[in-house]
Amino acid sequence: MFRPSESYVIRHRILKVLFESAQKEENPRYPQNRISLAQISKETNIPYAKLNIYHEILHEENEIDCKHNQEDHYLLLLTKGRQSYIYEKYLKIGSKEKKDYLKDLFAIFSPAIAITMALTSLVISTLNYIEEANVISQHKISQSFPKKMKANKSPSTEYYH
Repeated sequence: MFRPSESYVIRHRILKVLFESAQKEENPRYPQNRISLAQISKETNIPYAKLNIYHEILHEENEIDCKHNQEDHYLLLLTKGRQSYIYEKYLKIGSKEKKDYLKDLFAIFSPAIAITMALTSLVISTLNYIEEANVISQHKISQSFPKKMKANKSPSTEYYH
């Protein structure tokens, strides 16, 4: 499984704290006690500022209810948020998003890698062909001269002996 980005993990952890708190209540399906962002920050070691950003997303998705005063925000888990936590909605979305991103990168770079490999193969083949052609032509040239010429004897002395 691909690790989701931090934003999805934070949303899941907010829901987790609210879910665990609701489980301690008399009727966990309909919790009554609100938890402050400061308390969630303390329990999760997530900075308050980040929690403040992501709790708004959960509120917009109708997964939590939020009341606030001048001191803090107080959150309450709603039914939709409970289901999102149980089914790990944000972890799955985040993992899928990461997987799709990596798949897209692979789709972009795999043709480039294939072209690079093909060009490398073409260059190596061409160099090998040129080298073989040079060896063959050198071999033909060396066979076309008489053996005595190879020994650095002049052709004129060959006929007089």
